[in-house]
Amino acid sequence: MQSDPLPEAVHVTIFMEGLRTGIARTEVVRVHPSTFEEAVRIALNAEHNFKLVRLGWNGYNPSSARANSTSTPAVTRPEPMNLSYAEDEGEVELQAADQQRQATSQHSTRARSLAWHGEMPIPSGRGAPY
Repeated sequence: MQSDPLPEAVHVTIFMEGLRTGIARTEVVRVHPSTFEEAVRIALNAEHNFKLVRLGWNGYNPSSARANSTSTPAVTRPEPMNLSYAEDEGEVELQAADQQRQATSQHSTRARSLAWHGEMPIPSGRGAPY
């Protein structure tokens, strides 16, 4: 007695329910593929991409590089960048922005206080600027 094979949608649904909760299941449910092969491809790609992102684009693992430092030539290992100049410029920009923010905040607080107590006239036709 030969029974009819299950429809493709049933195979896809069973595969989706059998996946562990994670990025692969989320991606397969989001895309909702029409064939079993497409569902498997989407799940494998999602897992692969997730692992690439976790390890970095080149798969560099600092702990394994330290363990193999004698056997790995220095040419293939990433070398740290000198950020001393960038940090100095960035710090100056941050300090200037912080000073500007403080000056603006102090001015608007004082203006609100004066307007609240009726000491500062509100420009006609524009309403309260705050």
